Amino acid sequence: MEKNATETIRVDYKKLTNFITACFEALGVPSNDAEIAANVLVLSDLRGVDTHGVIRFRPDSWYVKWLKEGSMNARPNVRIVSENAATALIDGDNGMGMVVGHRAMEIAIQKAQSFGAAIPDSVTPECFYRGSRSGFAWIPAKACGNDGLREDSEGRLRSKLRGIDPVR
Repeated sequence: MEKNATETIRVDYKKLTNFITACFEALGVPSNDAEIAANVLVLSDLRGVDTHGVIRFRPDSWYVKWLKEGSMNARPNVRIVSENAATALIDGDNGMGMVVGHRAMEIAIQKAQSFGAAIPDSVTPECFYRGSRSGFAWIPAKACGNDGLREDSEGRLRSKLRGIDPVR
């Protein structure tokens, strides 16, 4: 049977997430980080942001290429470089932006629960240009019911819901 090029093929998102997770693990990414990254890629597709979804996991595109060539660190030592009550400057050690961003949001949640607000940033901004950041704003909402704001690559604040209209 010949396939039509425009035919839609539906894939169960849980099976796809498990497959991408296993692929990241095969590329040397620790299990927890692989799951975070796979979830962000699949969530991007589910939200209709196909440009930053699993299409970026092809052998010649982004993650597979960067992890294989070593320009992206599969096992980054993500650490706080400096901090105060409400801020943290994080060194992402050239890890996947999805993983570094997730850890930054975890730190921000801890700080926000103590201080009321928090702002994480990275000394290695290339980490955040290497992955969909749309998933990060959902983390505080899921963790503690707070709305999350994120800054896009052009410095505009965006809300967690759809992130279409800049807040400022």
